[in-house]
Amino acid sequence: MSNNESSENKHANVLLLPQYEYWFNAIRNDNDKEICSVLKTCDIDTKSKLLNGSFQFPEISAVKRLPTKRPTLTHPFTLAAMYGSMRTCDVMVKNDVDIFLQEKEGFNVFHCLVCIAFYQPHNEESIAQSYIRLCSIIRKENVETLLRMEDTTGLRPLEFAAHQGTLKMMMTIFETSGIYKIREDVIGVRRYRWYDITEYETENMSLIRRFMNSPIHFVNVLDVRHIHSDFGRHVFSESIIADWIRKNVQCKRFIIIVYFVHRLLYSCVFFVYQLSSQISFANQYSNDNSSELYYKTEIIYPKDSAKCVNSHTNVSHTTKRCMEAYLILLSFTTVMNDIIQTYHAFRRLSSRLFIFTELSGNSKKTNFDGSSSFQRMANSLFAIMVLVEISIYNNPTKGKISFLVVMHLFQTPIITTSILHHMAIFHSIGHMILHIRRMFFVLFSFIVVFSGFLFVFTRLFIMMSEMESIGGCISQFSSFASGAYSSYFVFLITFDLRSLSIGTHLDLKRSTSALSSFLASFCITC
Repeated sequence: MSNNESSENKHANVLLLPQYEYWFNAIRNDNDKEICSVLKTCDIDTKSKLLNGSFQFPEISAVKRLPTKRPTLTHPFTLAAMYGSMRTCDVMVKNDVDIFLQEKEGFNVFHCLVCIAFYQPHNEESIAQSYIRLCSIIRKENVETLLRMEDTTGLRPLEFAAHQGTLKMMMTIFETSGIYKIREDVIGVRRYRWYDITEYETENMSLIRRFMNSPIHFVNVLDVRHIHSDFGRHVFSESIIADWIRKNVQCKRFIIIVYFVHRLLYSCVFFVYQLSSQISFANQYSNDNSSELYYKTEIIYPKDSAKCVNSHTNVSHTTKRCMEAYLILLSFTTVMNDIIQTYHAFRRLSSRLFIFTELSGNSKKTNFDGSSSFQRMANSLFAIMVLVEISIYNNPTKGKISFLVVMHLFQTPIITTSILHHMAIFHSIGHMILHIRRMFFVLFSFIVVFSGFLFVFTRLFIMMSEMESIGGCISQFSSFASGAYSSYFVFLITFDLRSLSIGTHLDLKRSTSALSSFLASFCITC
């Protein structure tokens, strides 16, 4: 029965456009006098329908074929705010319009202003002024309620503006007096402002959902066109949002430094353990020439090597076992913690995939920094390597030690990237570290391209390098290893690496240039 009544009420509040076109035109043209006269002459039911009803617009096939999504706004008060008809909004508020009506996506009137700012970025300044005027029309407690309302994705107007990249609207909403800006003092020539961000920067578990919706968390998933705009540079370098980000990083600096020192100690202990384990093998071999011990150490120490006496760098058996226990415990804890953190991150991300999509339905072109996620994976991989290496040292065989040599090749870049990742927090070298990381990305892109061409021409390269000196390459100077090494440097000099940067891709022109450079280096080295 209740469902039938609600459907009847909904149908009764529909404003068909042919019949109520005069009402729509008065709203669009901000004809407050006609709005006043109509509301004064109609009865209560008609007045409620005109103020709180919903326009039903005719369907246009051309609009349906548009590739981008567009929200449908139907409520009279929302339409008045959308068209900037502030006098009409004032009349409606005085006639007790329901300002909390929500559109199809759960958007209230402030959400809708953000939508208009997104679709009309050239009018964002005037839309922000409409927001300020609207806040002066609506009572303060109602403004606060509107700013606390959420859409279907759980975002408030401030968070929705940050998510869509409407930075001017975001800053205007953030400057709302009494809601976010709670105090402002002018002392001499300086102005001091206090902002309430306790809902976003809190340790209260009941507010953790708001912490995930913090405006500064949407910075990583903003479209690049918003970040690189003039106002975007101002927001992220000089505004209160920039101060918020700076303070947020400063609050976590001590934890990052402690973790960095902890990782450094962990790496040093592991290096000492590696050194002591190899020296222990050598001492075993020098004291006993049994075939079993020779088999276990022949990969590292040749049979005719000189006897290795006890070194000052060697550690006692007890100390070695203590280091093993420390490394095993910490490695296991690291792996388990990273698994748990990754699981929770994927769970949160699975319910928040909308952050990578704009209001129009298009995917964002983001400068998402995945270094933290990559670093977590690298730390887990390094911890697994530590566990495997401890196992190999306690039970060495020829095959295992060969695998150990290969594994050592990956440990150095992992440790280097880990140190660079954590050192970026320091003021004096932070910018330099960021540039070094960008250089690593460029070098990695180059190595990928070089490896691809080398893989394609490997067979031809080997055939030519194995030919006699008269018929082909001189083996003393152009073996496969030396030829590939020489080609690497010729390719590195010839290939224009300046065209590679973060966010760029290898197009056909660059690939053709890389191929010609590789062929030239191949001919030179042979």
